[in-house]
Amino acid sequence: MGLFVGEPRARLPAALYLRVSSAEQTVENQREPLLRLAEARGWEPTLYVETVSGSGKKRRPVFERMMLDAKAGKVRAVAVTALDRLGRSLGTVVETLNILHAAGAVVVSIREGIDTTTPGPVQTLLLGLFAALGQVELQLNRERTQAGLERARKFGTKSGRPIGRPRLDAELLRKASLLVDGGETVRQAALTAGVSKTTLQNYRREELAKRAEAERQAHEDVARMARGVARNP
Repeated sequence: MGLFVGEPRARLPAALYLRVSSAEQTVENQREPLLRLAEARGWEPTLYVETVSGSGKKRRPVFERMMLDAKAGKVRAVAVTALDRLGRSLGTVVETLNILHAAGAVVVSIREGIDTTTPGPVQTLLLGLFAALGQVELQLNRERTQAGLERARKFGTKSGRPIGRPRLDAELLRKASLLVDGGETVRQAALTAGVSKTTLQNYRREELAKRAEAERQAHEDVARMARGVARNP
């Protein structure tokens, strides 16, 4: 299931999706490998470049346009340098893969060596693995959170302070964080929920770090299992 091996393929209309996570980053390091992939496959590439807006909102209009083009049959292949370009969580990645698969579009991710152009049981197994791992990620997150709370209750904290935030504060912070995800500024969300801006920023930083670590672990598991499938079809 190598990326650059095999007989020449028909010139498929392909979407090369490039995305950065912050305004300080550049998509240029994604452009060249994706163009080389498209050339090696004989695809007809179109670049879909997602840049971070200054508004702080999480919408991805270029991604949404690409998905609409795939559903309309204008895109028959989607290539990314890494699966995390398709979504910030494994659940989002799985949903995207399922939509593209239903639309008849194949997906190639260079870093993980994922390639759904292989027809038959290998492709079916890969998609099944993604879906299963999406559920595993959710369950592991729940279990890690519960284990951390139980460990803290049993052994206490270094500071000797009560463990965790008060339940009410935690709920208010969660709601405020959702407001930020929906497009409000941190200041606006903090005022609406009745929490301090600094506390909300710290809460979001901790949650994002936990989410990033869970995604990293999940992506490594997916890549390892996919390589095993490729070696033993």
